[in-house]
Amino acid sequence: MEEKQRVIDIRQYVLFLWENFLLICIVAGACALALFFREYKKEKSSSGTQMGDVQTIISQNHDAYYGIGGAKYTDASAPSYTYNSTAKVYLELNFDNFDEEQLAIDASTAISKMAKDAEFVVVSQESINEIIDELNLKEFGDLKDRTADDIQWLINKNLQGAHVMNIVVTDVNAQRAHDICEAVTDKFVEKIVELGTAKEAKVLDKASLPVDDLPHCKHRQHPQQNRNLQDQGRLPARHYRESRLHRLLKHRSRPARDFRHHRFLPSGNFSRWQSNCLLY
Repeated sequence: MEEKQRVIDIRQYVLFLWENFLLICIVAGACALALFFREYKKEKSSSGTQMGDVQTIISQNHDAYYGIGGAKYTDASAPSYTYNSTAKVYLELNFDNFDEEQLAIDASTAISKMAKDAEFVVVSQESINEIIDELNLKEFGDLKDRTADDIQWLINKNLQGAHVMNIVVTDVNAQRAHDICEAVTDKFVEKIVELGTAKEAKVLDKASLPVDDLPHCKHRQHPQQNRNLQDQGRLPARHYRESRLHRLLKHRSRPARDFRHHRFLPSGNFSRWQSNCLLY
């Protein structure tokens, strides 16, 4: 039985490709553009989620205040990629306007009323407008169209016990959250005594810089990602340098002999592996 042989002429294929070269380029270009836009859309949506949103904070605190949809305040349940700065103020509330007999019978009601008054002082329109001007908050792109009515929803306040006012500012920028919290605390201490709501007010805990709450601190990302956060204004330059130094000291404090005994690590590659640890 004779075997059938098929002769392939490569020249015919080359000629076919040459004749349809323009069509092939168009198809390949269309596929490349489709893949590019797909990846761009995916990257844009993920980066938008990671950057956080001021409107999300405002809406969540607004809904929590009015009891809409079971929402929680951002000091108790902060949205992703947001930061809480906390300060505490000691208050000696002024109960001179209350009758002594009434205070003896129902002191909790009097404290509750004074606490409400104190909370309103924290987010007074006058104070917030002064803070907007002092901190130049209008220069931030995400706050340029925000009013005092909007900014007040970044601030959570509650009286703990009968003397300690807890002030928490939630923001998408850690440094900005600290600055707003510090300004709100200072204005509150000044005005609460001026209005006569409290006889005395003093700061117990200054506004915290919410570095420990940053996502990269929990997941130990590459230092370049920390640098990217710094460039975006979401991470203070000081923290980048301190965390870098902390990692270097931590790795150098480990005895080298602990690593050389691993069988999967050849002794000749130890110095290069150790240098990689120091960098990352």
